[in-house]
Amino acid sequence: MLRAQGRQLGRPPVVSPSLRAAIGQWAAAGASLGAVAQHLNATGVPTAHGGARWYPSTVRGVLRSLDVASQRQGRVA
Repeated sequence: MLRAQGRQLGRPPVVSPSLRAAIGQWAAAGASLGAVAQHLNATGVPTAHGGARWYPSTVRGVLRSLDVASQRQGRVA
């Protein structure tokens, strides 16, 4: 019912918008999830909750959140 009203459900994203955009750009350029995670680890970028290690599954979660956000924006036209 809330979703039908346009309300966002679930936990809000905690990864900064600039980092989310960068991850999206790397993935769009063809970088694998593992390569993106390795790059983030090598450059010392902390995870959303202060962790020291990025995993491919974490990168996938960020990309999924970008997909959901873009789908929502498309519906709210």
